[in-house]
Amino acid sequence: MAVYSEEVQPKCCVCISGSHAQPLKTSLLAVFEHLNKNVHKARIDEKNRVIWRDLLLPIPTDPDMKIDVGRIKCPLLVIYGTDDLNWPAAESAEDVSVTVTPVTSV
Repeated sequence: MAVYSEEVQPKCCVCISGSHAQPLKTSLLAVFEHLNKNVHKARIDEKNRVIWRDLLLPIPTDPDMKIDVGRIKCPLLVIYGTDDLNWPAAESAEDVSVTVTPVTSV
């Protein structure tokens, strides 16, 4: 949450399989209620593992439902796996990439 801090001024940020899709102007209870509302999107694979990634999909377009990563004033490294079944990391990284100004790509 350094994006909104007045004191914290990071020199770089690293996001590993994360998401910026989280409502900021609401309570933690409301966040859990939102996830619970989408729990029907969870799936079970052939090895009986729960796949949660669809709970946050599609990535919201409402700015109040996302951290404003465009405010990050330092280099940002986003690491994600395209096969992440726990979190929509690839979709979140794609959405972040259209929000921040790229410095360099690896």
